[in-house]
Amino acid sequence: MDRRKLIKTMTYALGATIATPTLVSLWTSCKPSTENSWTPLFLNNKDVKMAATISRIILPLTPQEEKLSNIPQFIDLILSDVSSKEAQSNFLKGADYFKQACRDTYHKKKSEANQEEYKSLLAYYLNISKDKEAGIFKMIDKGVLSKENNTEYYIYNYLLFIRKYTIWGYSTANKLIEN
Repeated sequence: MDRRKLIKTMTYALGATIATPTLVSLWTSCKPSTENSWTPLFLNNKDVKMAATISRIILPLTPQEEKLSNIPQFIDLILSDVSSKEAQSNFLKGADYFKQACRDTYHKKKSEANQEEYKSLLAYYLNISKDKEAGIFKMIDKGVLSKENNTEYYIYNYLLFIRKYTIWGYSTANKLIEN
């Protein structure tokens, strides 16, 4: 028996024995967490859920794309760190008016609707004529608010905010993943 081969083999075996637990712990730490450890900075959980559902309707993603883009977290971060107080207030008012529209339309006591109901309500608000669309954009751009258009102003402000940052968040996440 060659002592050099024996010492070399024993060194490899000892190294593998010592390294195995470290490699296993590293491997398990790389697995995605099954629990959602994220807590919203600005929105409450119901508003996050509603914004996430609306963003999924606006931009349907595969589950893998959805995990990578983190659109609800992106929207919450934009509201928390970037948006002005006025934009934050408009967003929350729009969410409240949209919830009320859901309750009124579907005669629900709670504010949460299912995805099909949200889809139907979004179709009502977003599938409009070009003339009405132009009027809405003019109203939002100029910030023209009156008693007649109060609800409409806040709902469209809310939906356009979600649409804008859903698309922007997805595009940004894809650019980061590619690079």
